[in-house]
Amino acid sequence: MYGFVNSALEKLIRRRFGNDKWEEVIEEAYKNGMDHHMIGPNNSFQISVVYDEPVTFEIIKAATEILGLDADAILEMFGEQFLLWCQESGYAKTLQLLGRTLKDFLTNLDALHDHLSIVYKDMNAPSFRCTEENGMLLLHYYSIRKLDSIVIGVVKSVGRELYGIEVDVSFVVRKDSNHDHSVFSIKEIGPCSTTFCRTEVIQQSPPVLFDKPVSISPEMFCEIFPFHLIFDHKLNIVQVGQSFAVLLAYSNYGLDKNLLEIFKLERPHFEPSFEAILNHINTIYVLRFIGQHDDGNTLRLMGQMIYLEQSNRMLFLCSPRINSLEDLESNKMYISDIPIHDAMRALIIMKVEQDMIKEDMNMLQWTRNNLDEEMGKMKRLLNDILPVPAMEALMANQRVEAELFESVTVLFSDIEGFTKIGQRCEPEDVVSMLNELYQLFDLTVGWNGVYKVETIGDAYMVVGGLPTRYENHAERVCDQALDMIHYSESVRNPVDGKPIKIRVGIHSGKVVAGVVGNRMPRYCLFGDTVNVASRTESNGEAGKIQVTNSTYKYNIVHAVIFVL
Repeated sequence: MYGFVNSALEKLIRRRFGNDKWEEVIEEAYKNGMDHHMIGPNNSFQISVVYDEPVTFEIIKAATEILGLDADAILEMFGEQFLLWCQESGYAKTLQLLGRTLKDFLTNLDALHDHLSIVYKDMNAPSFRCTEENGMLLLHYYSIRKLDSIVIGVVKSVGRELYGIEVDVSFVVRKDSNHDHSVFSIKEIGPCSTTFCRTEVIQQSPPVLFDKPVSISPEMFCEIFPFHLIFDHKLNIVQVGQSFAVLLAYSNYGLDKNLLEIFKLERPHFEPSFEAILNHINTIYVLRFIGQHDDGNTLRLMGQMIYLEQSNRMLFLCSPRINSLEDLESNKMYISDIPIHDAMRALIIMKVEQDMIKEDMNMLQWTRNNLDEEMGKMKRLLNDILPVPAMEALMANQRVEAELFESVTVLFSDIEGFTKIGQRCEPEDVVSMLNELYQLFDLTVGWNGVYKVETIGDAYMVVGGLPTRYENHAERVCDQALDMIHYSESVRNPVDGKPIKIRVGIHSGKVVAGVVGNRMPRYCLFGDTVNVASRTESNGEAGKIQVTNSTYKYNIVHAVIFVL
């Protein structure tokens, strides 16, 4: 079932009972077993998405429990809301001009559903048929779903909103094991209380239809109307249009066949006979062609029955219901088979254009998704290079102002004997060693919650207390130093295969931080704190962590401490 049905049900509950009640209904539906993946963000439905039919019934069941109403009452309210939803969705003018009277509206409702099935390919639409009995209008409703009470709300709302009348709608027959469809009686009560204005067409004298009678030969008639057929009282076909003749020849049929041997009546729903067709002469008819070849032929023909009184025969003047060029091809048809005056030609071309637009939209969505993915990668990469506030400011073309941090802790490290390693090894070996080492250091940076500033050669620089300020920056940086000493022992010197040794120096104080450059921006730290931390590292011992008095005052006691 298309999402617009569930969307209309959602709007009904939100508008009449409030947003909170809708949330309760959805939660209850989840408890009753509705799949959480069946509903979109904000507990809403997408109108063009096809949902499993049980979803609708689960929502209705949940609504009866939460709202304290029976299913028929909810469905009747839903029918009224569904008309409003259709009007708000762009169908207001179509519905207003569908028929001059309520009976005309209901008679043409079947044709509207059949047309919508072209737009919504997967729509399994209900069928409607109007009859009169003892002066009472009867509406026959055919549907595979048990949602009959919706019709009551729809008809009442149509009478009130489109024709300014109040009507009483009630069941005459309800679909069950003994009846294949429901029947409703419709009785006009009187004008509705709301102000209503409907444009009436001024009655004029009948226009002159012709000057002199014009004779049209059967051959020309068959050429002008290629999709028509004429059958007699026994439903035997006696004449077909040119395009029909091609279809019949392809399926090895001739004019000696009965209508029901070649076609299946899809709309309206009744046992076809000449008398029955005559009694429903003002109804839209849909016939499905039954070919002898098992090739997936599903050609449907929609049109009207015209009684030829002089010959006591019935003319079916119709048009093929083609959804796509693939339908044309599968039915061995060409656009030229459809007469120029038939709007179906334009609809086929328009449908092709819609498919192309839809394909372009899908490609655009695919490109957008890829762009979002690449943007995410770029942001993650920039987050590794710059602090988030600085990155967001640069992406917004804003200037990143330098910022003073009164208390941070800076760490420097380097590798003992790195110059000799570079001289005695291939560059690839040096890069491999540094990459292995720095990947381990980068992991510990995340664990300890400190910020990696940069790497230059074998030098690795870390800071705690910026860009996010926190009090225990010295403790975190010292934890980082311990981890770096530990993990460096797992990396081998490419010269002698022994574990490498690093020197670490730490100093606490104030710094100024800011972004330098535009093309390759760098987040840099400035001040004596940086210089002292660097000298502390360069004057340290391999495999040891050296800290200054300013760091020591934070009462950090880790490993062996050398005071500068």
